[in-house]
Amino acid sequence: MKSSWLLLACVLPSMCFAQTTVNYKLYDTYIAEFSGKSKIGSWSKTFGGCTDSNGTLEFASGGGSVLYPQSLYGTLTFNGVTGVSSKMTINVFDQSKSNATVKVTWSHDANGNCVPTINNGYAVFDPPTVVSATGFYFINTATGTGNLSISGSVAQFQTTGSFASCASGATIYVIPNTIMLEFLSPKTPNLITDTGVAEHANKVILACPF
Repeated sequence: MKSSWLLLACVLPSMCFAQTTVNYKLYDTYIAEFSGKSKIGSWSKTFGGCTDSNGTLEFASGGGSVLYPQSLYGTLTFNGVTGVSSKMTINVFDQSKSNATVKVTWSHDANGNCVPTINNGYAVFDPPTVVSATGFYFINTATGTGNLSISGSVAQFQTTGSFASCASGATIYVIPNTIMLEFLSPKTPNLITDTGVAEHANKVILACPF
């Protein structure tokens, strides 16, 4: 069926009245940024090496934890039907390197007891890495709202604006410019664990893809 791209404003009154059905579609690549779903990184190390006046080997442990955002930014690519893929840049907590920052030095008190001086160390992060994943989505074509599931995470979303629109028969297909996402806890109903915004990457679309 012959299709054509439309301006957002109707050029002819007859066109406005003829095209009565609006159909929202997610298509192509969006640049996404997230507030950062939090993770806890913990590290620790146990040291021996001190013998007290009774000949007992003493041990001491140190360590800590840090709360950090996992996902930072990346892309979401929609196929216009139900498929979505992502490439996200994430923080990488290095457990081994963090453990290695813990230090303990020993001394003895006047009674020969071991006294540890503990440096609890710090969190070490490797350079951010890109993680790819695939999933699926559903969009209410009448309202532009929907949900998606990708890499074990579930989000609800709503869309705003129009990156582009095209007519095919009696239907106007609208590709939203902005997607606002809320990721939900898999364990606690109605708890939002992360939020994000995705803007269309503004790639050139030469023909109506629907």
